Amino acid sequence: MNFELEKGGFIQWSSGVKAVTYNQKIIALSEVFNDFVFFDDGQSKFLLSVLGTRSSKLSQEDLRAVNDLISHGLISLKETCPKQIFQDEINSKGAFECDWALGGRRVGLSNFNLKYFIKATRLLLFAKKNSDKGKLHQMLEDLRGFSSSAMVENECELIKIASNVNLAVFFLWRKVKCLEFSYAVARIAFRHNIKCRFVVGVQTHPFISHAWVEGSNGVVFDRKELPKELAKIVLIGK
Repeated sequence: MNFELEKGGFIQWSSGVKAVTYNQKIIALSEVFNDFVFFDDGQSKFLLSVLGTRSSKLSQEDLRAVNDLISHGLISLKETCPKQIFQDEINSKGAFECDWALGGRRVGLSNFNLKYFIKATRLLLFAKKNSDKGKLHQMLEDLRGFSSSAMVENECELIKIASNVNLAVFFLWRKVKCLEFSYAVARIAFRHNIKCRFVVGVQTHPFISHAWVEGSNGVVFDRKELPKELAKIVLIGK
């Protein structure tokens, strides 16, 4: 048995692991390994019963199950009780699909900005390289490093940024993932202190993982219903 378990720390998700409940089932994301972990009804009920609890209060059988989760790097023990166990808790019928391919739509020059366009092109290529290598954690940490509490609302400028990222997608002439598009939009916005939120949402049966950006008026350049359909497992920005 793990010695730390016997000391009685609080059970919580490991660093780099985010989790949500979607229709009472838990989905966890390990950012470091770029892996989603799905828990069935029984596993979800067990986790709900032990998360935030001191390990010293558990039975030997429960401690063995917790020890197994610790060995897989999903949960850990800390001295303080977690303030937040889940990023989101949602009951939803879900999104029928998120077949996202924005590059061929709404391409115009009315919002063209050379500075944004050049940055968008560079960031899309950077995101593509890192996405292909499974470096999700590095991309998210990069966004977190540029997110600031001093950001201000400017929906018009956020739309302009998204429009220029879309233009860059068109001129790169290749399919871009929602993660890459949203990363580029949020990264430029954060760099210019424009308030927005980068979001990754998930659902089960069928599994969908989808990224988008939200401004003060909701989802930018994507379906407005997404926040009600998918559980937000990653949120960066205000």
